Amino acid sequence: MKRGYLLLRCLAVVFLIAVFSCATPRVELTSVWKDQSYKGGFFKKILVISAARKDAIRNFSEDEFSRQLKGRGPEAIQSYTMIPFAKMLDKAVVADKIRGMGLTAYL
Repeated sequence: MKRGYLLLRCLAVVFLIAVFSCATPRVELTSVWKDQSYKGGFFKKILVISAARKDAIRNFSEDEFSRQLKGRGPEAIQSYTMIPFAKMLDKAVVADKIRGMGLTAYL
């Protein structure tokens, strides 16, 4: 009896997933908005900041993101090379470190 009830519940879940997955509309990109007055060009120097709670994860994610950015052109700088993990929550310290670096963006 338990086995039949469990099978029935599993089939009901599979059926509901199938119904709801078919009910979602397809998203199609029909147009692109861009500001015609923007004349800034591409980013040239980017500071990569990760919000990870562990140093190892922060370092890895910033390294990987920087590597992928460098492959596309801009210079990417990892924040862990200049801001220690313990100081990342201090907005004044972070602002002092990045001021005057000539950054065009920070991610």
